[in-house]
Amino acid sequence: MHHTDCSAELFKNDDLRDILKERAPEESATIEELRLPGFDE
Repeated sequence: MHHTDCSAELFKNDDLRDILKERAPEESATIEELRLPGFDE
């Protein structure tokens, strides 16, 4: 299913990783390795 005007379309993988690292800096290495399909497509 596809819909328009989804706020997820505004995020890029790097943006999401930065947010996650701010919230959990102790997990930075794990966050860098995350595969986040869809956000950059």
